[in-house]
Amino acid sequence: MEGNRVERHIICPTHPYYHMLDEYCFQSKNLYNFANYQVRQTFFQHGTYLSYNKLDKLLKTKGMDA
Repeated sequence: MEGNRVERHIICPTHPYYHMLDEYCFQSKNLYNFANYQVRQTFFQHGTYLSYNKLDKLLKTKGMDA
């Protein structure tokens, strides 16, 4: 039986890198949600799936500000 392996690191708020890593996690979550929104909107509007390459190009040109 094959299982998923997960590694978890708990970083205390007093750790020197805590605020930097917290910000990276926050930005990562926002990027995922933005990309997921773009894929869903493309599917609902056009009935097609937005491929990874097209999504990559879209995110590089549009950016998170749009």
